Amino acid sequence: MPVRRRLPGLKVRPGAVRLARIEAGVRHAGVAGQDLSRTAIFLIETGKSNPTLPTLELIADRTGKPIEYFLDDELPTSGPGIDYPEIEQLLASQDFERVKELTAYHLAGRLSRADIARLRFLKGQAHIRQADAEAAAPLLAGAREYYEAIADKAMAVECLSWEVHVPYLLQEPNALPFAEAALVRCRQLKPVPFLTEVRILSRIAGIHAFNRNWSEAVRLYEDVVLLLGDLKDLNRLAKVFGDLGSAYRELGQPELAATHARRSISLNEMFQDKYSQGMAENSLALALMQMGNYGSAEEHLDNSMEIFDEIARDLGRRQVLLSYAELHLMRGRLDDAEQSGNEALALSSRLNEGANEATAHEWLGRVAAARGDSETTDSEFALAIAQLTEMKLVERLVRAHATYAEILEERGVLQAANQQLREVVALNRPDLIHQGVQEERRQVLA
Repeated sequence: MPVRRRLPGLKVRPGAVRLARIEAGVRHAGVAGQDLSRTAIFLIETGKSNPTLPTLELIADRTGKPIEYFLDDELPTSGPGIDYPEIEQLLASQDFERVKELTAYHLAGRLSRADIARLRFLKGQAHIRQADAEAAAPLLAGAREYYEAIADKAMAVECLSWEVHVPYLLQEPNALPFAEAALVRCRQLKPVPFLTEVRILSRIAGIHAFNRNWSEAVRLYEDVVLLLGDLKDLNRLAKVFGDLGSAYRELGQPELAATHARRSISLNEMFQDKYSQGMAENSLALALMQMGNYGSAEEHLDNSMEIFDEIARDLGRRQVLLSYAELHLMRGRLDDAEQSGNEALALSSRLNEGANEATAHEWLGRVAAARGDSETTDSEFALAIAQLTEMKLVERLVRAHATYAEILEERGVLQAANQQLREVVALNRPDLIHQGVQEERRQVLA
């Protein structure tokens, strides 16, 4: 008869089995069942015995925890120790390339799962700060899965607060429900992590702004300002002031928009946050355009573009190009407007930003309409509407249909204009379209 080899014992985290049993609300006998003795469970809990893999699987099943929750993952690392404060300082100083370089170096070595998760989390943040959602997504998700496995709810939610940027940056339709679910999880923690809540709430406001739900965006941004007031976190306030400026401008309040944009510029200059300063300069320019101050608006757009060229941020350059297209069109510089629109379209396409590609097509359609080029106008709006329809961006689609309807009405093509307005109603109140069809059928039968 062959000799049965004894399975090796696994080292578990001190206290993990006892904590899992208590959280599951079961006694030693409940964990032991018919397969183990209560004494065996007691010895494992007190660290006097190491469970085999089959035993740990039984314990995991009866306490509702994954196996990873119990394992002691403090494995030795190779190479020099990890200087986490240095990496975090590099994040704070916006040296994202160095953060990615250091974390990648350490991740290439033999590490504990705890170190792997923390490094992924830090590297994921760097990618998010550079708007590289595709690279950030697996890093942040992997880190969160580890923290969820060991029941570290606070760190799991912290990872989630950065993950909410991923569907937003990728312009996915699930961005809002994903962020709102993250906010619910955050507020379930006791105590609620203040800065994590602010981060998620700010992103939800940003999603509403992206969807052009400006009233809700302003309400949420104002909530963030109140939350930050006691903390005196001027760095975060600078960003929120910039976002508020954009939202107030869209609500038709350019004076308030300009006030918040100037606050943002001043604070960002103090903190030397070039990217946010460039965005605030663009926001101020748009407010000045709305007030008819085109000369000053162009100066601030030039300032914004100079900043983005200096720091090589294409996302900012794309935004300024769209603003230039709007300004040039307002001033009747149709050739300049077309050039800016085409440059914005090319950059949005390279960055794979479908919604901004659609916006560029809209501006090119407006330029063509100003020239009286009906064929190009129709073509550009058709491209914009098709892209927004495919992406299921309802609020932006409504605006595109409404803008196109105005252009068609001015052209005198009333039937086509009414069709665009019908599309607006169908998107906002599909029940009214259904009622109209039923009424038409009744009239035909009568």
